[in-house]
Amino acid sequence: MDVTASIIRGGAATAATAAGIGGYVAVGWLDFYGPGSLSWLGVIVALSATALGVGAAFAASGHMATPVLLLLALPFCGFFLHNAAEDRVLAVRGVSGACRVDDVRKTSATVLNGAPEGGNSTITGNVHRLSCPSGGPSELNIEKAARPGSTLHLTWDPDRRVDPRPTADVPHGEELVLPSLAVVAVLLLAMTAGFGHDRTEPS
Repeated sequence: MDVTASIIRGGAATAATAAGIGGYVAVGWLDFYGPGSLSWLGVIVALSATALGVGAAFAASGHMATPVLLLLALPFCGFFLHNAAEDRVLAVRGVSGACRVDDVRKTSATVLNGAPEGGNSTITGNVHRLSCPSGGPSELNIEKAARPGSTLHLTWDPDRRVDPRPTADVPHGEELVLPSLAVVAVLLLAMTAGFGHDRTEPS
């Protein structure tokens, strides 16, 4: 196999995959920082990002392993990036304050558990009715119940794009570790598109 051609193929697939990852970053920006974009726009961008990375790897690769693995890995990478973008909101523009708990009520919801054997799972939570400084949330749903009359220190998004959280639970950088590792792993995977035999017809 020609080494130069292999490097070119791997580089092309990696560049296209990097552009696809950029598409996932754009989805996070649209959802949490953009100017109120239509909800379907992020879906289109995410699907286009996946098609770009997988399509380029399929065109450049001499084997099917890399495109198939990218088809699985790219959406996971996008999921991690999207979650990190959501987590960054409160760290970047969150407003913190002390809120009084006026009332607490327990809630439960039944959801599919996703296990192969099927069945349902019950998710419980505690909805706290709050009195917060101006602009703060009126409710908070968390697993652990606080005592009515107590004070919770919360951080909330003034743009209301993400749910409020206890200030102690707001991440400050560690949420970027997993998506960064995912990006590196996906780019290394894309590089393998240059390996394998050329697709040439026998003479």
